[in-house]
Amino acid sequence: MFYILTNMNSRNDFLTAIQSDWTPENVSGLISTLNSAYRAVLDRTNPDQDPLYDTPNLPLVRGYLRWAFVDSHLARACEIGVIKGIEPIWVDLTDRGSGIMALELTGKHTSLMAHHLQNPDDPPRYSELRYDRRVQNWSNPMLPGFSADEPKNGLIHLTLIHGDKDAEFAFLRIYNNPDELKTYTPASGNIMENPAIDIAATETEQVDEPEIGLRENTDTKRKKAQNE
Repeated sequence: MFYILTNMNSRNDFLTAIQSDWTPENVSGLISTLNSAYRAVLDRTNPDQDPLYDTPNLPLVRGYLRWAFVDSHLARACEIGVIKGIEPIWVDLTDRGSGIMALELTGKHTSLMAHHLQNPDDPPRYSELRYDRRVQNWSNPMLPGFSADEPKNGLIHLTLIHGDKDAEFAFLRIYNNPDELKTYTPASGNIMENPAIDIAATETEQVDEPEIGLRENTDTKRKKAQNE
């Protein structure tokens, strides 16, 4: 079973938009895709089958492959219809086109990028692309707590947080404050489990709220984040 938070009222219209892209069938596709990607990493790095993997660095090797395999499996899932109505787009992360790419799954109302964490409470690591998506969420008037001087409509940028060694958790989150890496608005519970949850319960979580006020320009924020 799986769930997207769905207790809708006027201030939760953003959840309706998310659910239109991430239907129960598509969330089920996310679950099966994560599981298959994790299994593929274990199958290909089994020291019993290939002793070259029997080193103290095996967890690092598996971590890198997990990053690559989750993206490749998600792209394939969209292409063959396991995940429907979502286009996989590879985004170049470098100015010179050196070939380092990130996968972004784009629907009518949302985009989604996967990010592995060992602990679901850890903040996603800083990157220029993740920072850019935070800024865009920050200025989206559909989202709670937006604080841009000039609000802009656009896609809701989701992050699929997943981990750890056996795909034990996966959450859809909206990271929406470029100042605070831990701040997010939840869009689902742990889709790898089977609890029922409503939005009221989630709103009691200890999640940093966006701070409303005058903003520094994004160049200043980018430099601060890079120096942290």
